[in-house]
Amino acid sequence: MLNDTYDVINIHGYGDYAADITCLLKKLRLLGDTALILTIHGLYGLKSGYLASDFSVPFPSMRQRIRSFFHHFLYDYTLGKLETNTFDKVIIQSEDDRRYLSKNGLKEDRIVKIPIAINEIFFKHTSTVPRSDRYYILYAGRIDPFKGLDVLAKAIKELKSIGISLKCIIAGKDCGYGSQLRFLLNKLDIVDQVEVRDYISQENLLELYSHAVVTVLPSLSEGFSLALVESIATGTPFIATPVGANPELVALTNAGILVPVGEPKILAETILHVIKDEQLWSNMSTNGQKSVSNFSYEKVVEKHYQVYSELTK
Repeated sequence: MLNDTYDVINIHGYGDYAADITCLLKKLRLLGDTALILTIHGLYGLKSGYLASDFSVPFPSMRQRIRSFFHHFLYDYTLGKLETNTFDKVIIQSEDDRRYLSKNGLKEDRIVKIPIAINEIFFKHTSTVPRSDRYYILYAGRIDPFKGLDVLAKAIKELKSIGISLKCIIAGKDCGYGSQLRFLLNKLDIVDQVEVRDYISQENLLELYSHAVVTVLPSLSEGFSLALVESIATGTPFIATPVGANPELVALTNAGILVPVGEPKILAETILHVIKDEQLWSNMSTNGQKSVSNFSYEKVVEKHYQVYSELTK
């Protein structure tokens, strides 16, 4: 980096070593007039610090609450704050990110909101599987404590208790929560209904979305969920919590419904409502596919180009 001259350096990830090192090099005046951009893919560290200090919010465990709380003060108010204020522009994916960064002292004129683009394979998916051929609930994403998978499991149990035995597929990389999740599924006696899958290729993921009746994302904290956009690209409506960019996606696409964080009974009722109301399902399915062009590579690249052009005038 020091041996070459660049017009722009774009670093990805709040709290990553690359961002910290770039910040320090800039402060040491070793990067000259190079414009710096930080692209943030979710403020999990910063957000979890605020969540940990708010005892009205459900949290995975007291140990994680304490760790996140101290991380928040030790990093976010020192190097994290210095990092975000050193970059010329900070690209975010949601108004939620904007709010947390503003709390941490970042000026509004440094913030630019640009969504993430989804894989082109989802735009080649032109046909929609009819509602009658969809037979399971889908969660697609990391298997970790912040994704609210315990709430989803309890919602499946709620449905089972009233005689609704819907299959559920949880697909994604295990980030340290898989064993706890499987223990909970056993405890709730829903192992026969919930299938946990590891890594899924893009082609197989497309197939999973296409045959799901609804995608569920009951997260405690979120950035910009690619899973929800991928879901609506296949005509599958979603149910999500009002965190991260989820409220904005609901408003923009009219393809999803928001439910409170940590409320399995309400989640179960909403799942039942979506799958039983065929007109509602059809409307959300159609709305989602009409709006998905907002997340194409072409549109997202154009917005990035505008930021680069502004900084290199």
